[in-house]
Amino acid sequence: MSALGAIFHRDGRPVDRRQLDRMRGALKMYGVDRDGISADGCMGLAWTHGVGFTPQDRLEYQPIALEGGQQIVFVGRLEHRGDLCAALGLPAARAADMADCELFRRAWLAWGKAVVEHVCGQYAFIVADPERRRLVAARSPLVGAPLYYYETHDRLVIASMPKGIFALGDVPRELNEQRLADALILNYEDKENSFFRHIRNLPLGRMLIAEPGKLAVTRYYDIRNTPLVRFRNDTDYVEAARSVLDAAVADAMRSVETPAIGLSSGLDSTTLAVTALDWLGRFGSADAKPLLGLTAVPEQGWDGRAFGAGRVGDESGPVRALMAMYPQLAVRFVDSSGIPIDQGLDQYQAASDMPLRNVLNLHWGQEISRQVRADGRRVQLTGSSGNRTISETGVVTVLGGLFRTGRWLRLARELRAYNRRRGVTRKFGLAGVMDLAAMPNSPEWLYAMYKRWKPGNFEVDFHTFSAIDPEYAREMRVEERIDELGWTATHQKTTDRRARVERRLERGSRHQSATASLGSATVSGVEHRDPLGERRLIEFCYAIPDDQYYRDGVDRRLVRRLMADRLPKEILKAPKGRQAADWHVRLKRDAARFDEELEMLEDDSDIARSIDLPRLRAALRSLPDRTPLTRSDHPDLAVVMFGLPRAIALARFVRSVKGRNR
Repeated sequence: MSALGAIFHRDGRPVDRRQLDRMRGALKMYGVDRDGISADGCMGLAWTHGVGFTPQDRLEYQPIALEGGQQIVFVGRLEHRGDLCAALGLPAARAADMADCELFRRAWLAWGKAVVEHVCGQYAFIVADPERRRLVAARSPLVGAPLYYYETHDRLVIASMPKGIFALGDVPRELNEQRLADALILNYEDKENSFFRHIRNLPLGRMLIAEPGKLAVTRYYDIRNTPLVRFRNDTDYVEAARSVLDAAVADAMRSVETPAIGLSSGLDSTTLAVTALDWLGRFGSADAKPLLGLTAVPEQGWDGRAFGAGRVGDESGPVRALMAMYPQLAVRFVDSSGIPIDQGLDQYQAASDMPLRNVLNLHWGQEISRQVRADGRRVQLTGSSGNRTISETGVVTVLGGLFRTGRWLRLARELRAYNRRRGVTRKFGLAGVMDLAAMPNSPEWLYAMYKRWKPGNFEVDFHTFSAIDPEYAREMRVEERIDELGWTATHQKTTDRRARVERRLERGSRHQSATASLGSATVSGVEHRDPLGERRLIEFCYAIPDDQYYRDGVDRRLVRRLMADRLPKEILKAPKGRQAADWHVRLKRDAARFDEELEMLEDDSDIARSIDLPRLRAALRSLPDRTPLTRSDHPDLAVVMFGLPRAIALARFVRSVKGRNR
């Protein structure tokens, strides 16, 4: 966990080291163990670093001076370090005793700006060249450390987080009202604008080059350039996937102590756990801690009701079956008893320089992190990207494609097979045709009408789940912004799987999510790693044929073949889980406190203008005694469940920036 920053006086003025010190001080929270600054003429660099996450952390030293006056600051974690050593002509064994910054230094010397074509990992870097008055900054593709920048005609300031820029004292800390309005309706598609005016985000897979009078941001990575993968035998895809998955997990296991893992009853985290156990069995030391799985379960008092058809709120049963199959796996069930849904919210948002999006999962997420840290571990694995890589369902892709191309007989056979595997007696089923084949190919307006007609659907338009004031929504043009940024509240899936991946990788939320991740790691002291979202794994899953994900009625076909005989039937047949199923218990317990906060917000003209506070108070006050599951249980269910926590988070963020919080 680290942070970096740079100041470039494009008019040639020398950089004041006192400004670099202020930047370093603001970024110190993201790397409390080591830091450094360097000033050379019109350029200066700052760096902070925290140790204890990888064995090589203690070897980090920065800024790095190169011949010719260039200097580098680098943050992040390189992956496939053995391959990189080989490409640099180094023995693979050198990777074990070489800091990531040193590996990157050698890579820069070898390839210069083309380094981004040769290194893998989650990183960001800045290279300052005072003699040529040229600065280069970049973020890794797909996922990486954050970088924000502020530009005027005579100065460029870059930092991992906006607070590093504001620390200079002369950059206005003004909120970006349009981004706040977009966030209220869950439109996070803006890749470049931050929640502060004039502060820009450098998107993933982009390189920034600044010189006097010129600044260019170019896209250097595009997954569409990935060659397609075709094998002669069907089983070859499974073996290739296993090899890529093993390498991704091996990289994620590079930690001072054995990582923990967030464990559910789903195929993603359980596949990750089994693969990590294999790695520990082959490469783990005899005195290493066991793999620790932490499973969130509802607290006592939950009524057993979970929102969403077929969803279960307590996933402990299948996880216990996994424990029986793998006794070397240590598991704790975490009920986060008594913790309110907003505990730690202000602290997390202050560290993240942005309003928190997924407030409903904050309580159990931070309690799991607390237990990970209390157990002496600093790294937690997650399988959050799995359903977009190895466990992609493939159903809509294949069935929708058959419908689109008019292959009716095969569509009928596939639907029969799909129903048969799920114990559905009907052979064909109009509902299946509509849900899985016809509607994904329909115009968005028709798809929205269809979803609105189906009971229990809230992903229709933002009015169903957002607490934004209607007049404010019109004033801020949020509906027009939906079209301009290419977002949809219906989450309609295209039947073109690769186009879906391409669009997903360019979502604004992905390009700015690292900010919240760094803030979370700062507060919890735990770094989250997602091996199922590793670059080579994403590229492999993008490149293979659609039928590797669905065929003959079998969905998630790739991961099911990968895990054949390696997961218990309770996992393979487990229904989908519902995170934070006990939200009603926690919200009901603190309803009076939240109502008081909403009443107080009515006196804040900015908040009262943007958020429909009367609607929120009415929805909160009419919360029933049992967990509501449909609009018949609670007419404004989506707003009280999702819109209320997000609105409170955004209001607190705004008031904090403006100095109004209690």
